[in-house]
Amino acid sequence: MVLTIEPGIYVRAAKGVPKPFWNIGIRIEDDALVTATGHRLRAADARRAGHGR
Repeated sequence: MVLTIEPGIYVRAAKGVPKPFWNIGIRIEDDALVTATGHRLRAADARRAGHGR
């Protein structure tokens, strides 16, 4: 089975939030291959291959 993992942070304009960060969103996406014996993150393969720096 493959699961997509998509944690994110979304910043709204608010008192105490620096203006350059207003109304932005950042997401980090990865796919995880899950088997009966464990798991493997696909982004880990890309980093080893020299991508995603």
